[in-house]
Amino acid sequence: MSGDWDGGIDLRDSSSGQVRFPFKGKHRYQVGGLALLPSGRICSTGADGTLRVWDVATGQELYRLEGHGSWVGCVAALTNGRVISAGVDLSIRIWDIGAAPIRYRFEKHDYWPTDLAVFPDGRVASVSLDQTIRVWNIETGRELKKLELKPLETRAIAALSDDLIAYGCFRTITICNVISKEKLRIFDAHETWIHGLTTLPAGRFVSAAEDRTIGLWDAITGKQLQRFSGHGDAVRSVAALPNGQIVSGSADRTLRIWDITTGREVRRLEGHENIVTSVAAAPGDRIVSASFDHTVRIWDTTTGREVGRISGAENRITRVLALPDGRIVSIGNDVVVSVWNIDTGEPIGRLSLDASTWSAAALSGNRLVVGDGLGRLHLVGIA
Repeated sequence: MSGDWDGGIDLRDSSSGQVRFPFKGKHRYQVGGLALLPSGRICSTGADGTLRVWDVATGQELYRLEGHGSWVGCVAALTNGRVISAGVDLSIRIWDIGAAPIRYRFEKHDYWPTDLAVFPDGRVASVSLDQTIRVWNIETGRELKKLELKPLETRAIAALSDDLIAYGCFRTITICNVISKEKLRIFDAHETWIHGLTTLPAGRFVSAAEDRTIGLWDAITGKQLQRFSGHGDAVRSVAALPNGQIVSGSADRTLRIWDITTGREVRRLEGHENIVTSVAAAPGDRIVSASFDHTVRIWDTTTGREVGRISGAENRITRVLALPDGRIVSIGNDVVVSVWNIDTGEPIGRLSLDASTWSAAALSGNRLVVGDGLGRLHLVGIA
């Protein structure tokens, strides 16, 4: 194994020294150090300030670790899946990389998945622009069910129970049994495109739409229970909060917290400089939001104040997830899945796929499922 001055890494034959193949990707500047890891992986460091973990068999970059301020000159493997690195920023850092990310890839959709939903029993449903919904055993990658949809763009999906899903197709919502494929309810929900669906407790769910409103629905009957109005532009995302309220993010650049009983706006959160694309509830009475302004922002739900900001994204951010342990995961208009510390805003890790990211959902056990632009799903473990 060798690293070169332009940031590339080559796998070489130990007897002849000849290059077997170059790795698929490279550091932006010269390679500083290499360390052999268990399970056929290596870790490299570079003058670009990153550590990168690679699959030796394929040469594929699995993920990268960021935190050093500049050139990382050396790296060594420790026990228990850790590495130690030293850089010219005068810091020595220990990284817990474990076996992550454990990554499986399922290739079934013909076009990219626009949304993902996780069932209570751990199965995953994906909806795609190929006009299908597919249900997966995420442990094996086996497709369990495939539902063909009408030729209208379906963007949003939610798992209501172990058997029921809701999906939004233009202005209508359909409640469907994924086992029998029976459509139990089809009803007009909005005046135009539905962007997001989110499951709530007590057999309810909410929808966010281009018509600037949010609907609250009974998951069994399809009856509208509440309508939330007030946003000045399309509502792009909605999430449930632990206190029973909901939060929405809009193209009007605001987040709003709503009382689901009265339908009234409780609090308005302002600060983003472009479309708010995604919102999520985070531990410690916080909300995280993503925007086309290239930032992830952290908000206090009780005061509505911005209490943190992550500004290290190179591209527009389209989806943000908050993990139970306080880490944040973001994806955007690129091939990168980024992991951040919610308290410090510092990057923890970064996984590079070989296609653009379009959708993501959190699973149990610090795992994610990510949909890419080639119609594939990736199961990713976050160490």
